[in-house]
Amino acid sequence: MSTSARDSLNAFIEDVGAPEGIKTDSAAEFTGRNSEFAKLCRKRSIRQTFQEAGRSNQIPHVDVQIRELWKRWQHLMITKKVPRRMWCYGLKYLAELSQFIPQRADKRTGYEVVTGRTPDISEYCDFAFWDLVWYHTRTAANMGKDSRALGRWSGVSHRVGSDMCYWIMPVSGQMISETTVQHVTRFDLENAEIAAAVDEFNSALTTRLDDTNFWISNDHSVYIDDFDVQLDAAYRDEADTPTTDEYGGVEYEEVNNADIDSYDKFLGAKIRLFNDSNNGANMATVVARATDYAGRPIGKAHSNPLLDGRLYEVELDDGTTDRYFANQIAENIWAQVDTEGRQVLVMQEICDHRKNERVIPIADGYTIKRNGEKVPKITTDGWELLVEFKDSTTEWVKLKDVKDSNPIELAEYAIANQLQEEPAFRDRAVFKAKSKYYRTTHKYGVRIPKTIEEALRIDEENGNHLWGDAIRKEMSKFLGSEVEEFIFEDGGRAWSMTCHKYVKNAVDTVKQLLCEDGRQFKSSKRCEGPLPVDYRPELYTTDELPPDLVSRFQQLIGIGRWTVELGRIDIHLEIALMSQYQASPRYGHLEAMYKIFHYLARNHAKEEDPPGMPEPLGEGVEITCFVDADHAGNKVTRRSHSGILIFVQNALITSWSKRQNTVESSTFGSELVCMRQARDLLVALLIKLKMFGVRILKPANMWTDNNGVMTNTSIPTSMLGKKHNSINYHIVREAVAAGVMRVAKEDTRTNPADALTKILRFDRKQKLLWPLGHLLISKAHQRADGSGGGD
Repeated sequence: MSTSARDSLNAFIEDVGAPEGIKTDSAAEFTGRNSEFAKLCRKRSIRQTFQEAGRSNQIPHVDVQIRELWKRWQHLMITKKVPRRMWCYGLKYLAELSQFIPQRADKRTGYEVVTGRTPDISEYCDFAFWDLVWYHTRTAANMGKDSRALGRWSGVSHRVGSDMCYWIMPVSGQMISETTVQHVTRFDLENAEIAAAVDEFNSALTTRLDDTNFWISNDHSVYIDDFDVQLDAAYRDEADTPTTDEYGGVEYEEVNNADIDSYDKFLGAKIRLFNDSNNGANMATVVARATDYAGRPIGKAHSNPLLDGRLYEVELDDGTTDRYFANQIAENIWAQVDTEGRQVLVMQEICDHRKNERVIPIADGYTIKRNGEKVPKITTDGWELLVEFKDSTTEWVKLKDVKDSNPIELAEYAIANQLQEEPAFRDRAVFKAKSKYYRTTHKYGVRIPKTIEEALRIDEENGNHLWGDAIRKEMSKFLGSEVEEFIFEDGGRAWSMTCHKYVKNAVDTVKQLLCEDGRQFKSSKRCEGPLPVDYRPELYTTDELPPDLVSRFQQLIGIGRWTVELGRIDIHLEIALMSQYQASPRYGHLEAMYKIFHYLARNHAKEEDPPGMPEPLGEGVEITCFVDADHAGNKVTRRSHSGILIFVQNALITSWSKRQNTVESSTFGSELVCMRQARDLLVALLIKLKMFGVRILKPANMWTDNNGVMTNTSIPTSMLGKKHNSINYHIVREAVAAGVMRVAKEDTRTNPADALTKILRFDRKQKLLWPLGHLLISKAHQRADGSGGGD
């Protein structure tokens, strides 16, 4: 019992974390100083408190939950005819369901209160305990009816397999874990054959799990003293024992009992590593158990390799070391042998070839029939290949053996080394490999281009425009946006993307949803922007949405986020604010989403090049970044909101609007955090550009409206009190010193990132976003030119 309590607490610590304190009753397994439970509490610095003897009302919630859990198990066992031996899986299943059921006055679940995360009940929605299910066996080659077997669903196996993996009780009575599980439907039971199989399964499983099968009877006990055992004559007298010389002179060391108790079957094992992180070394050796900072071995052994949590040090062939868990090592060893336990060698590549005098020359490689037909001679005699295996070993192997085991690799090697004309390599595989290039460049005799330039060149050679028309047709739409061809003044051509049709379809979708609710698509005419300037979503106290409207709210958030990705950054801040309430939205949040889509209906974005746009530089690019933060913008949590815009030349590449993870006591702190976030985005963009071969002309220009941040990050001396602010400062300062970026001052009135941090008036947002090429056509413009939508 003490070990079980210790294991339960240890599992809780691994899943959630160590609690500050724990209160138990006065049982010896909890109060004993040398008990396993108390030792774990001291190790994890968990404060223990105990219930007073005879005062069960001091921890009433635990007693109530245990009583209710036992009642539910009795009801489940009776209603579903669950065998009594399944109590451990049944109680665990009911306990897991209890943590997802709200039982508090604030309607929060115990799982959410303890972990802070929203419960994920997806694994519990499809099946109930002891449901009759089909599961597909692991050894089956397909997923047909022949591969499935009957079983009883017994819960979720969290620590075995992947997501949606369940415990299944088969007819053998030995619990297994399976992922591919299906219900036995009513239509299945209407089949007489399946119904008979189900009855047979239920009868066999009930008999197998009957408690009487596990009782130990002492009626016919047999003891060793009842037998008269005669010792072998060879062991009666030591004089008859052979000497060491008679054994061949081999001396054996005395076995240490401590070595037997500490034997580890994984130590010294050879495993294969096929990932790229091992610097090309394929074979590795398990050398020792991994230890923590105090020298204690990491992990706990288990008889089941899947649950074995021990960590080992693995030494690669090149001398480097890495760490692997026991279940990974066991899986690797199992993959090295076949079904009968024999080790197999897998070929990695063919390195070289050689031949002797028995090889047939190319000139003598044909036999001429009576009718004059030439028949090729196919023989592998005299040929050998140097083969490298997965374990880094090499060996000269006869050609006929490789031809049978790896014909494709052999054909590719023959083509690469100009051996396809040799008689030993004349077969169908080599012919297929020889025509592989033609098959990838032609289809039905028609040449297939690999690039747009090649397609246009084919049109020019053929004197038509078939490929060009096909490309324009396919590129008319891309991920919801319209793709158009843009012609410059000098005759150059480029492709542009617009989101007019996607926004129109999104607005029509919202109109249809409101029409189904009996409402009209209209909003207050006093608000020209997406949301009012004084709008604060965290202050809403309206009722929470029902499940159907929660799904609608999340649908509108998804549409809005993709609209931002397609270029409508004028609603980026509003969508970012509303995305924070997807878990539990309220009616006021849904109405705010309707206002955002009404704004999109009234204000179309006309994407144009700003006047005076410079010519492309060609070889190198310049990067410009605008950053701004709304200090303590959230009235409830007082967390700040960051806004970042990154340009390559004059093209907007990154639009970023998110709340910060920390609460800052000053504007300087929130602006410094925003600067560090912009630095991370900038470094990621620089890496991508360098991977594409784009040359960066000079350090990126970082514009901020906070003079203190600009001064501190530019001057290499600063004194900061808070640790996280100091870390942010040094990260930004390092980037400035390394020449990655340089920081300058941009007034708040002209900083376009200000539009991504707070809700602004429509005219101010239009003024900030105008240089970006997003000319917002207001309602007055729409009425003037007749292109507006109206309410």
